[in-house]
Amino acid sequence: MTREEFADARAELEQLFRQRQTGASGLGTPNYTEIRARTGDLQATLNRLVRQLSSAEFSVANKFIQSLGYEARFVAGRETLAAN
Repeated sequence: MTREEFADARAELEQLFRQRQTGASGLGTPNYTEIRARTGDLQATLNRLVRQLSSAEFSVANKFIQSLGYEARFVAGRETLAAN
């Protein structure tokens, strides 16, 4: 996810995940909603690049984006199955 096309959404996600450490996080919070919106942006960008990437690159990037959205469901700092 280091391509220039992902830079803006990546920077926003990094900030949102930092905010999770001290603010409300998990399902139903504004933080969750924002992370899901930014992962949607990443997914849309990835889909536009599908012909420029190998199937392995696309698959790894797709799984990574999905994992970010999944992680956002949980309250930061709590042990979850996602962390194990």
